[in-house]
Amino acid sequence: MEKSLLFHFRRIGVEFIIFSVYAVFSISWAA
Repeated sequence: MEKSLLFHFRRIGVEFIIFSVYAVFSISWAA
């Protein structure tokens, strides 16, 4: 259970990082 929760949290973290990088790149390109 604990290991599964950690894996799920890490997956969310990776997706959040990718989204944040994409958002910053999009804003920089638009500006």
